[in-house]
Amino acid sequence: MEGEQAPRTGTLDIEYRTGPGFKAPYKDHRVRIVINSNTSQHWTYNVMGYLNGEFEPDRYILIGNHRDAWGLGSVDPTSGTACLLELSRVFGKLKQEGWRPRRTIIFGSWGAEEFGLIGSVEYTEEFYMNLVERAVAYLNIDIAVAGSYVLRVSGSPHLANVALDSAKTVRDPSAAFDDKTTLYNTMNVRLTSPGNNSNKNSFREIPMVLGGSDYYGFVFGVGVPTISAFYSYNFYDHWRSFYPLYHTSYETFRLMDELIDPGFKTHQAVAQIFGEMLRRLGDEYILPIDVVAYADYIQRQFDDFKSLNISKEITNHGFSFDYLEGAITNFSIAASNFNDRLKHIDKERVLDVRKVNDQMALLDRAFLDREGLPRLNLQQRIQRHVLFAPTNEHPFPGLYTAMKIEDEELRWQSVDKQLSVLTFTIESAASTLLDVVSW
Repeated sequence: MEGEQAPRTGTLDIEYRTGPGFKAPYKDHRVRIVINSNTSQHWTYNVMGYLNGEFEPDRYILIGNHRDAWGLGSVDPTSGTACLLELSRVFGKLKQEGWRPRRTIIFGSWGAEEFGLIGSVEYTEEFYMNLVERAVAYLNIDIAVAGSYVLRVSGSPHLANVALDSAKTVRDPSAAFDDKTTLYNTMNVRLTSPGNNSNKNSFREIPMVLGGSDYYGFVFGVGVPTISAFYSYNFYDHWRSFYPLYHTSYETFRLMDELIDPGFKTHQAVAQIFGEMLRRLGDEYILPIDVVAYADYIQRQFDDFKSLNISKEITNHGFSFDYLEGAITNFSIAASNFNDRLKHIDKERVLDVRKVNDQMALLDRAFLDREGLPRLNLQQRIQRHVLFAPTNEHPFPGLYTAMKIEDEELRWQSVDKQLSVLTFTIESAASTLLDVVSW
C-alpha cells in the first residue's frame, strides 16, 4: 500500500502503510468486498434466579452477566458466565445447608447485550417501580478474566470499600506471590501509577463505570449503585484500548485454557470476590455503604471541573460557583453527620437500622434529574444522572455538555440551567441523609 508508515506493525516481512491506494504494480487494482447480512427478528430471554432473603426479602442485591457473544466469546462474556453459574451453585448449596441471606439475592443471565444492552435494560424498564423502591446494589460480571495481571474495579464511589475490603479476603491466584498475598495487595502494587509510586492509596479512587455493559439500566435509569470488576493484563506496559482479541473469532476455549488462565485459578479468584461482595451486601445487618466516600467524590469532581478551561469561561461570563460549592459543602457535612449517627445507632431497634439502610441504598436516586441532561443531537440517549454519564468521563457531564452547544445564546441558557440543576440536586441529595424527621 501507499501512504504513511503505520504507527503499529505486525510481524510479516512487509511494509505496513495506511494508504490510500496501492504501490506498483498494483496501482490500478481495486478491492471488492461483498457483505451479505440477513435481517430477521428473534426471541431473546433473561433467565433469573432468586434466593429469598430471610429478614428483608423486599430488599434486593442483584448480580448479572450477559450470555450472548460475538463469536465464541471465551473472554466476553463466557468467563463471566462461568463465574455467575458457579456463584449460583455455591449460594444454592448454602441454602440447602440451611443458610439464607438477610436480603434477597437476584441472579440475572441477560440476553442480547451485544445488540444494545437489550435484556438488562428491558428488565430495568419493565420492573422499574420494584427496583427503584427495593434494589440496594447491582454487581456486574461481564468479562471476568481478560488477563492474569491485576483485578480492575469500577463502580459507584460509595461501594468502593465493599469491593476493596472484599479483595483483602481473596488470595491472589498468581504463582508469583506467596499464599498470603491477596488481590488487594496486588492491586496496591500494580494499580498505583508508575509515576505516582509514593501514593499507595491512589488506586482506592476507583473510576465510575461508563455505558458499555449491563449496569447501564441500573445506574443511569434507576439510580442503583453498582460494582463491576474483571482481571486484566498490564495496561501500563501493553496499552491497548482493550484486550487485542476483543470480539474476534480467536476468543476460544483454548485461548483461555492454555494462554490466559491455565487451571482457571483467576476465574476462581474473581468468583470469590464477587461472592464475598454478595455476602456482605446481602447479609450484613448494617449495609457496608460509605456515604462520606460519595461526598469526597463530588468534591474531587468539583476540583477537577474548576481546573478545566471551560470553568474559567463560565466565570468570565458572569456565573458564580459559590452556590454549587456551598451545596457540596452541605452534602459533605450531611454525610459526615450521617456516619456519626451510624456509629451510635441502637442495633436493637430494628426499624432504626432499616431506616438508615434505606437512606444509604436510595442515595443514588437523589442524583437523577427528571428532565435529563442536555444532548448535542437527538441520536444521543437521554441521560438523567447529574454526576455520571455513560459516554462522558468529564466531571459534571450536564454542565460540560452545555458548554459544547454551538449556538452561543442556547449555550449560556443551558449553562445557567445546568448550574442551577446541579446545585439544587446536590443540595436535595444532602437532605436525604438528614434524620428523617429533621430535614
